[in-house]
Parts: sequence; structure tokens; C-alpha cells
Amino acid sequence: MHIDWWTLALQAVNVLILIWILGRFFFRPVANLVAKRREEATKLLADADAARKEAEGLRAEAATLRAGVDAQRDRLLADARKTAEAEKASSLAQLSNELDQRRKDAAVAIEKDRIAMQGAVLDRASELSVQIARRLLERLPTSAAFSAFLKGLSVELGKLSAETHNRLA
Repeated sequence: MHIDWWTLALQAVNVLILIWILGRFFFRPVANLVAKRREEATKLLADADAARKEAEGLRAEAATLRAGVDAQRDRLLADARKTAEAEKASSLAQLSNELDQRRKDAAVAIEKDRIAMQGAVLDRASELSVQIARRLLERLPTSAAFSAFLKGLSVELGKLSAETHNRLA
């Protein structure tokens, strides 16, 4: 390991210059600032002590006033509780009536929706059955489908009463 004495000497000079600059431009202003803050804190403590003494006097006066205020507060709270209980009872009765009405309205709406959904399901089922029948008939030859249709038509016409038969003719 080789030590360069010139570099070491220059670094030492650099450190000394840095310490001088810091002492001159940083540590002195910071020390002055700390001293000023200490004086301000001492003044604030003295002011706080005076305010504390004054507050103790006011506290004694407030204790005497508080006794009178407590009695008045208790009376007002009792009156407010009575009023609140009466309002609560009337509000509960009103809300109960409103809730019953909403339940009835909801039941009616649910029934309407159920009927509408049944109709929609039946319509969809009808569409699907027609599609299934169409696909099945498309698979059959046209002559077989026509002969099956004529055979079914003749059977159904045979089941009609004479009066209906005459009306159609």
C-alpha cells in the first residue's frame, strides 16, 4: 500500500477550510438562533405561568357558575327527553303505517312482475316449440309432411259436430 503524502496534506487542508467555513457561516448563526429561541421560550414560559394563575382564578369562578348551569341543564334535559319520547312514539307509528303501505305496494308489484314473467316464459316456450317443430319438419320430406298434415286434418274434421260442420260448409 502506498500513501501519497501530498494528497493527504491537501485533504487535511481541505478539512480545515471546511471546518472554518462551517464554523463561520453555519455554527455561529445556528448558535445565535438557538439563543434567540431559548429567550423566546423563557418568555413564553413566564407568560404561561401568569396565564395559569389567572386561569386558576377563573376556574374557581366557573365552578360556582357551573353548579347553577348544571341544575338548569338537568331540568332542560328532562324536558327534552319527554318531548323526544313523544316525537319518537309518533314517528314510529307513522313509519309503521308507511312501512305497511310499502309492503302492500311491494307485494302488488311482485305479483305483477310474476304474472309478466310467466307470460314472458310462456311466449319464449311457444317460440322455442315452434322452432323445434320447424326444424323437425324441415328434416322430413315435403310429401311425408303434407300427407301427415292431411291425415291429421281429416281426423280433426271428423271429430267436429254436425252443426259446426254445416257452418263451415
